[in-house]
Amino acid sequence: MRLIDFMDTIVKKKMYNDIEIGIRDGAPVMTAIALFAYSEMIGGIFRIVNGETEDVTFGPGQSNKNFSSFLSEMGKPYSSLNSRETYRIIRGGLVHRYFIRRKSTIEINV
Repeated sequence: MRLIDFMDTIVKKKMYNDIEIGIRDGAPVMTAIALFAYSEMIGGIFRIVNGETEDVTFGPGQSNKNFSSFLSEMGKPYSSLNSRETYRIIRGGLVHRYFIRRKSTIEINV
């Protein structure tokens, strides 16, 4: 599948739909976890496009690198985040403890 087809059929139709349903149905934790999973996967695709192999990109211990790759492609407001800390505090907290690892306020602007 070509990258443009993947973005159109998987990202824009399936992933966007998942996120929309999660927001609409009031499932913020599941929606946030999905956003991290999708960001990691798309970041891995960016790494492959930039010459890394699929075996390495989606191998053990690569999730944070893929997330960082995603953020770096999303522009200055995102690339300036400390991806390792963001990943640990938010994604790690939600996946492993159900709560973000720091006192937080989550706001959705729709």
